[in-house]
Amino acid sequence: MSEADKQRPAAGWRWLRILGTLLACFAILGAAVAAVIVINQTEPTAQKTNSSRKSAALVETVPVERGTFSPRLVVLGTVQPAQDIVLSPRVSGQVIEISPELVPGGMVREGDLLLRIDPADFANAVSIRRSELEQAEASREIEQARQRLAEKELKMLEGSIDNTNRALVMREPQIASIEAEVSAAEAAVERATLDLERTSVYAPFHAQVLSRSVNIGSQVGPGDELGRLVGLEEFWIMAAVPVRSLRWIQFPESTPPDSTTLDSTGEVSGSNVILRNPDVWGPEVERTARVARLIGTLDRETRLARVLIIVDDPLGQQSVAPKLILNSLIETEIAGRPIENVVRLRRDFVRDRDTVWVMKDNQLEIRETEVVFRDIEFAYIRRGLEEGDEVVTTTLATVAEGIGLRKKDEDSAGEETLDVSAAGVSLAEDGNEYENEMQGEEDEKEERDEGEMGDDGAASPAPGGAAIEDENSGEAAAAEVTEGEAAAAEKNAAEATAAEATAAEKTAAPESVEDPASTSASDADAEPQPPQPESESEPQCEPQPQPQPQPQPQPQSESESESESDRDAALNAEVVE
Repeated sequence: MSEADKQRPAAGWRWLRILGTLLACFAILGAAVAAVIVINQTEPTAQKTNSSRKSAALVETVPVERGTFSPRLVVLGTVQPAQDIVLSPRVSGQVIEISPELVPGGMVREGDLLLRIDPADFANAVSIRRSELEQAEASREIEQARQRLAEKELKMLEGSIDNTNRALVMREPQIASIEAEVSAAEAAVERATLDLERTSVYAPFHAQVLSRSVNIGSQVGPGDELGRLVGLEEFWIMAAVPVRSLRWIQFPESTPPDSTTLDSTGEVSGSNVILRNPDVWGPEVERTARVARLIGTLDRETRLARVLIIVDDPLGQQSVAPKLILNSLIETEIAGRPIENVVRLRRDFVRDRDTVWVMKDNQLEIRETEVVFRDIEFAYIRRGLEEGDEVVTTTLATVAEGIGLRKKDEDSAGEETLDVSAAGVSLAEDGNEYENEMQGEEDEKEERDEGEMGDDGAASPAPGGAAIEDENSGEAAAAEVTEGEAAAAEKNAAEATAAEATAAEKTAAPESVEDPASTSASDADAEPQPPQPESESEPQCEPQPQPQPQPQPQPQSESESESESDRDAALNAEVVE
């Protein structure tokens, strides 16, 4: 056969293999597609059920009560003096004396001398006026003597002079002129005396000195400023109040006496006021005042009404009340008129558009209310709430009529019960886990002891060789062990003895008993091992011992041989010492 004839069958078989491979691939691919289709068709579908989960929001509530409450208007006011004057002299002159109390901040009483102007010129003027008065009085006496003389002459000429000339004969016009001169002289004396007295300036009332503008030697005249004084009996506070709040303030002149209280003078008293100035007095210091009257105009800038408040003894001279500072801003809390048959609720519990959230039958109910008045802390509601309603104080993320609610105090009791049950379950689980761990440790220890015993029996040296090695190792230990090492070896030996006793109790089962004859050789031939560290000793946890059958003679384990070698080393160490 030619070479071409041999290659034709080989090419045909090659194409057959390729075709078979392609058919196999298509078959596998088709099977995979069919499997995917079957899986998709037989896949279970989720079915929608009509069950729904009911949840309730955890909230806090407060019960409401109806009653009569007095609102509190907290506004700012400015302290002003009730008496404020500027001292001026009424005469001109030079200041020659100033009182030591006439200084800024000084306290003066009514009638105290404040300063004195040089009185020399005024004393001289008084002397001149008095001399003029004396001269006028002398002229009056002369004229009166002339009148008496004329009267005698008139009697001698009686009947010859008519009534028309009688007044001239009696010198009546001259007497009237002289009397007028005397009166003018007397007035001049009084004027000079007053000017002399006015050289001394006195305090017009109990006052505090705010400023002084003169010193000794200053030349002053009428209209010049000497100093500024403010009265100490009372101060005023001008409080700015919104116009809508005026009807809740009690004014003395606008309230009938049958519905208010009277003061000590029998007049109607205004609303009580509490003053606070924490920056100056401290956070807990207060003093009282009273509303006096309403100022008839609004403030041009703020468009607020102004209420006048009177404070007695503003500097605390007759009491321990804190002092007021002029022109300072002070917090005033005005007691309003009582509002009857309303519910008082904190302002933040009133929601948008004066609505309130109420919990009724464990559901949310949104109620519209009528708010009569709002002060700085509370809202006073007349309609929309009844006594006993529970107002929701918690802010809810979702607000809708009828959503479920539950109280925090009720939910806390259930949580405590669940906590106790969970604690009991966790304790029981911990106990079961502990028992399982102990049982696993006991099984592992028994398996390890059995394996060690089998290894000792399989490969054991000759008894004589073991004894020789034991002696040599004892001598080497005796030569090398120091005092500290001997004490450590003795401690390790005691711990190994305790571990040996524990292991002997656990391995005393009947299935572990072997023939004493077969184990004696392995006992004698056991090669001594170095002492094990304390960390490798058996666990010290012992289960409750159970009654066991009478044990047969047990083979000596590896731990016993270790303890014997340790005891030999300890004896040799004692011999060396």
